[in-house]
Amino acid sequence: MNRLNGLILFCLLVTNLLQSQDYLIEEKSVSRVFQAEGLSKSEIMSKLKSWYSNPESTPNDTIETLNLEKGFIRVRGEIKVLYKNIGTELYPKRSQMADVLEAKFRHTIEMDVEDNAYVVKYYLNEMVKEMYGRETEFLNCINFVEIDEDALEAYNRSMGKVLKMNFVFKKRREIFFDNSKSQFQEVSSFILNEAQVNMFAAYDALKTEN
Repeated sequence: MNRLNGLILFCLLVTNLLQSQDYLIEEKSVSRVFQAEGLSKSEIMSKLKSWYSNPESTPNDTIETLNLEKGFIRVRGEIKVLYKNIGTELYPKRSQMADVLEAKFRHTIEMDVEDNAYVVKYYLNEMVKEMYGRETEFLNCINFVEIDEDALEAYNRSMGKVLKMNFVFKKRREIFFDNSKSQFQEVSSFILNEAQVNMFAAYDALKTEN
């Protein structure tokens, strides 16, 4: 009965994703069905395991769970993002100011596998590095669909306190707030693109011989 329920759930996921024009993109996740005609569940599992176990192909990803019987793989990983430093808009004449900042995030990739196909879902879980120590507020503003205005307002309020403490005057604070949304759009687009590249790279590896 458990096996039957698993098959029904898998079929529902496949149907829903196919109807969503390849991708199901949500606030902090993206899913897709990949067809692998002619490959059994065990063959797909083996190839995905090889891909995510290889430090050359996925240096920042590690297999956390591998269940051959259920056809399930969970991968944990980290992504580094470089994005424009809004500070350069506040102080355009400061030549020593960095043009870009670095942020790090943790993600989870889950794969449900059957014969001839598998579903992969990427989740953005956590921010682990942000120069102002506003990891939670920053992460809340990352959105693969549309930036949440309430989260953006909360981030700007939080950063307003930081900027005041560093003697950034109102006019420059307003410049920061005016540019913060585009910052999150940039980071969100980068992470979503990297997630899709990760998916396709693993799928492409299915075509190679063991």
